[in-house]
Amino acid sequence: MAKYISFVLVFSTIFVWNLTAQDPTAVLPKNVFENLSEKDSLSAKINFYQDKRIEQLFIDRQMLSKGEEVSGFRVQVFSSNVQQTAKSEAFRIKALVEETFPDIGVYESYSSPFWKVRVGDCYTREEAQELLAELKKDFPSLRREMYIVSDKITVGGFR
Repeated sequence: MAKYISFVLVFSTIFVWNLTAQDPTAVLPKNVFENLSEKDSLSAKINFYQDKRIEQLFIDRQMLSKGEEVSGFRVQVFSSNVQQTAKSEAFRIKALVEETFPDIGVYESYSSPFWKVRVGDCYTREEAQELLAELKKDFPSLRREMYIVSDKITVGGFR
């Protein structure tokens, strides 16, 4: 995941640098990959095949920087309204899940009178179903409390 984020950050930096270095009279800014494939006097031509997912990463990153959320799914792994223990139990379960799945977003929330812990940023129910199966396998003691919920998810989130 860290390599993935580094890759996106490097190309984002190159993209922004290219936009600022271009001729201000140009009508449309060129894609960083178009610039890399052009022939100039100092280098040879490079053929660069861009996967459509890279473009989507840039779009997702822009939406994320604006704090945009979309409808999606998460797996609820804990919910309790027992005043004496709910808060501490929610934070304990959150830490446990984060330790086991460090690359997946884990969110605790309080909506009176319930403390809840939800996992993941899934765009589709199928993604959430796969995550639910993994969580049930790794946390059998919580499996009876686990189910998929519709939620607002962070664009470009963990999963």
